[in-house]
Amino acid sequence: MAQYDLAFRDFVDALETADDELGFRRAAERFAMRLGYRWFAYLGFSDPTLKVLSSYPSSWAQEYLQNRYEEIDPVIGLARSSQRLFQWDRRTLRLPSPSQQRFFSAAAKFDIRSGATVPIRGGFGRFATFTLAGNEADRIEFPLPEATDILQLAGLSYHAHVYAKLQLGLPRLADA
Repeated sequence: MAQYDLAFRDFVDALETADDELGFRRAAERFAMRLGYRWFAYLGFSDPTLKVLSSYPSSWAQEYLQNRYEEIDPVIGLARSSQRLFQWDRRTLRLPSPSQQRFFSAAAKFDIRSGATVPIRGGFGRFATFTLAGNEADRIEFPLPEATDILQLAGLSYHAHVYAKLQLGLPRLADA
């Protein structure tokens, strides 16, 4: 448990000092690695824009955005109906459509096969996800409820800092 607690404390310190996308990417990437995951991904949905910060391979991130995979991504679909962190892999996700099966096969080509995702709700229909991911060998079974709580807090903290410091969300009154 001390590993999770120390990683979270360092993560929060890094978020406090981050002031641009690179700083936020570095903080989350370091946090993911310290917990045994290979990558992180943050997707912030605020119509009409999608904010993406991740450490996924750039070719996968580009393919994801170009093909608008967020519309069929089963992890995003599950996150939209969930309130708490959940773990996922091909076995635990329902992949009812051929397009979702193709999506997961495309992700697997980049060795993205499992992860843990924090769904984040915002006002006025805003929504975000914070994911730690890897291959099946990277899959971490959370030994204690406290570890799940720390990851949930990490996702919420990340969103709050990114949202505030990178000026995401609704336009300011002066802009309207």
